[in-house]
Amino acid sequence: MTKKIILIIASFILFLNINVHAQEYLICTDLGPVEIVIDSINAPIHAENFKSYVEDEFYVGTVFHRVIENFVVQGGGYNRDLNTRLEGGGIQLESDNGLENNRSTIAAARTNDPNSASSQFFFNLIDNNRLNRRGRNLGYTVFGEVTSGMELIDTIATLPTGPYGPFDAEVTSPMIAIRGIYSIQDNVAIDLASDITDALASENYLLAIDLVNQKLAECGDIDIDLVYLKAKISDLIDEREISMRYLDEYFWYADPSNKNFEDALKLYERNFFEFSDLSSAKLRFLLDNIDSDCVIPYTPFLPKGTSSELLDMQFARSSVLSFAQNLTVFSDCIDDQARARGLSDEQRNQLEKTYYYALDLSEGMQRALNREIQIFNDSEN
Repeated sequence: MTKKIILIIASFILFLNINVHAQEYLICTDLGPVEIVIDSINAPIHAENFKSYVEDEFYVGTVFHRVIENFVVQGGGYNRDLNTRLEGGGIQLESDNGLENNRSTIAAARTNDPNSASSQFFFNLIDNNRLNRRGRNLGYTVFGEVTSGMELIDTIATLPTGPYGPFDAEVTSPMIAIRGIYSIQDNVAIDLASDITDALASENYLLAIDLVNQKLAECGDIDIDLVYLKAKISDLIDEREISMRYLDEYFWYADPSNKNFEDALKLYERNFFEFSDLSSAKLRFLLDNIDSDCVIPYTPFLPKGTSSELLDMQFARSSVLSFAQNLTVFSDCIDDQARARGLSDEQRNQLEKTYYYALDLSEGMQRALNREIQIFNDSEN
């Protein structure tokens, strides 16, 4: 009897420890919700890294850009236009934590540098034993697992794939994006719509943001007015980068007939250059209401100087140079179009903004690359 009680107590303590250290999240995708649990005991560095990206709402509007049936579904690094979302520095490999790349587990994507994992992750569709740490093969760090919705990930894996944007293959049609990742809460408000209204009326914006997140985490049909509200409140509490990400989502779905369109446009334009990602996606926004045949180049990936190899930096230099040359062609095309007859003053002004932003983007990408090259050189010395 005593032994049985001790075993029960020991099991209860173990259960409590698992729940204390388990972080549960809901990934809301275009196809519906996927619930995951992150293992902060066996992969503390990766768990904290993922949590940081979630809290920054980095994943809003990122797509699953690499999908290989019977292998993996990978995302977390590119937006809906397949432009790179600038990631943070690499983190230390934890592939010796005893967790294996079995079906339904979540692992960190990385380059050949074992300590280069940052925002990107993948779902294992099968038991991928070759991704585990074995001998000289350092493997890939597993840091979580799907607890609900794996069938949705399987559905993504069955979509047709092919080349698109900067990728030669493995991009699904249609592309599937992450609308947001939210921490799963125990205490959820019952009448969210009413509570959001009350929080806004009392100017309790932090509560309003929490309630809006709870509503977004329901992950039903897209509610573009709620997406705009999230962007608006985020701006009010000076979370401008988050605001811009939700505005990108809003404009992906909304059209000019929506009641919030004009206000959303003003908010977007006000924060456009300072708080939006450094990417050619802005050029698409600037040309939104203009019929233009000018080809917008895709933003190249910028490796981190702290966690890249010489070959990565050399490839990046070549990619950025090519990007700058393509932007020059694009700028010349825009300049020619701006000189054409039959344009309104508003259209000419918009084309002029596009022209100068293209020049700024080219210079900005080259400065960003030079900064990473300098960091790389310093780390080598």
